[in-house]
Amino acid sequence: MGRWGTLKDTVLLVTTLPYYVLGPYVDNWLRILTRRDLRRFLQFDLGGRALRQVVESRLSGCEWSVRHEGYIWASVVECWANGEGLFRWEVSHQPPVPWLEPGLFVTPLNRASAALVPELLPPGLDIRQLPRDRYASGVIYQLADPEKSRAWLGPWVERLKIRELGEPDK
Repeated sequence: MGRWGTLKDTVLLVTTLPYYVLGPYVDNWLRILTRRDLRRFLQFDLGGRALRQVVESRLSGCEWSVRHEGYIWASVVECWANGEGLFRWEVSHQPPVPWLEPGLFVTPLNRASAALVPELLPPGLDIRQLPRDRYASGVIYQLADPEKSRAWLGPWVERLKIRELGEPDK
């Protein structure tokens, strides 16, 4: 690989790292990806109806906002319904957990949002299982399929146990 490989890797790191670190904040200001994600959220097909129609038919009205909360590949869409509270969803272009297939994910980020549009919850997940406080989108998929979560985390947990015992890495 030599010197060129190291230089190329350094250039790649120096040019992409700022994108992932500063990208969400810059895009919150420019509103390029957030605007796209809001449009995708509002037009998301839910049983033949746009998600916007479903939400607004169940609430008296919505004041919509969208922003990144630290990740460029995910946006948080909020609906402030006067007198009914704050409803939050995540629109993600990366799977919230590693065992899911790639695609577009729209996930409720609070109990109020899950109760408003339970169709967005993974099959078999009951709203009562959700944490009462704020949570990340991956939590929903881990709660919906704890076996897949354990299977994926298993090798990592075993590796940590081996290190804890002082055995050398393999």
